[in-house]
This record gives sequence, C-alpha cells and structure tokens, in this order.
Amino acid sequence: MGLVISSLLSVAFVATGVMPVSGSTSDAALIDTAQRYVGTPYCRGGVTSDCFDCSGFTSFVYDKNGVNLSRTAQQQYRLAEKITRSEAVPGDLVFFRNKSGYVYHVGIYLGNNKIIHSPRYGRDVRVETIWSTRVVFGRVAPVSS
Repeated sequence: MGLVISSLLSVAFVATGVMPVSGSTSDAALIDTAQRYVGTPYCRGGVTSDCFDCSGFTSFVYDKNGVNLSRTAQQQYRLAEKITRSEAVPGDLVFFRNKSGYVYHVGIYLGNNKIIHSPRYGRDVRVETIWSTRVVFGRVAPVSS
C-alpha cells in the first residue's frame, strides 16, 4: 500500500517538478487542492475560487483541508510557528518580508524552493521559484500525518 501511495504521489507532483519531502497523504491533499486553482485570477481581497489575493488563497486552500487560517498575510504570520527552511515541507507557508520586516505576501511551499501563490493584479495563481532571500517559513498546523 505504501508503495502505491508513494507512486501516486510521484505522478501527482511531476507536473510542477516538485516532490513531497515527507510523502504524507495530508501534504499531498493540501498541495492537490492548491494546484486545482492554478490559473485563478488575482483580485484584491479575493477569498473565493472566482479570484484570490495571496492570503485569501492560502486561507481558502487550508480551509478546504480542515484548517482555519486568519485572513491576512500578517495575521497568518503571527499565528504560524516559525521554522527553518530545512524544516519546511510541502504545505507549509512561506512569508515574504520587506526590509523593515513587514510581511507583504504569503504562499504555500511546494519543496525544492518553489511556492504556489496568488502573486498580484494581472497574474493568476501559479507555481514559481522563491525569488527573495527575505522569507520566513511557517507552520500553522501539522501538515504531515
């Protein structure tokens, strides 16, 4: 059974080039939920599958997986247990901070230095490489089972 789940996870993550670090099905479920919304447009304050802003996307995806997140990136940051990059697993949050430390963006970590997020006006939910060194990884609930 474990080999079947492992094989299915490998197939599921081929499209983005990201493999789950921990290999748990809960990680896979959260990432699968997020990937279903690739292509959804950005809109400020968006919290539904019609359109998302960054924290609307993360809260929507987590909610679909039974975890209630606060609404804004800053609130999610305050709630999250801070973890190191090496501790991060797919499904953890990645917070982007400016020089003064203010959190201005959040996405969902996919592993291999990639996130899925709703970036900004004019761009859709997408998978991208983490572009900044000013990031903090956070965990708001156990993602791995």
